[in-house]
Amino acid sequence: GYGGMFDTFFVTFMVITVFGLFNIITAIFVESTISGLKHNDTKRKYAKKYEARFVQGKLHKLVDRVKELCDAKSFDKTPRTDVPGGVALNEEEFGRVMQDSMVQDLMEDLDIS
Repeated sequence: GYGGMFDTFFVTFMVITVFGLFNIITAIFVESTISGLKHNDTKRKYAKKYEARFVQGKLHKLVDRVKELCDAKSFDKTPRTDVPGGVALNEEEFGRVMQDSMVQDLMEDLDIS
């Protein structure tokens, strides 16, 4: 061959090149993984916000429907200051409210059924 000096230089050069190439390949994989995780975190954050708004809207509809049912039926109309919203139901009234199809649909939407 070309001598011991050339062989040493060539082997050293090839080792450095291979390590450098694998370092670049690893960096590409790491960068794509981190980018994907950032994208997933963003999607998860938006999904949480959407879910919170969805649940809030459904709860408002549920409370409004219960109030409608209380106003429409012959429930105890005594105002309650110790209960938020002033609506209190006894067991019989609660049972009648739970029989309403709209209430059942809202409860199902909220995974409470």
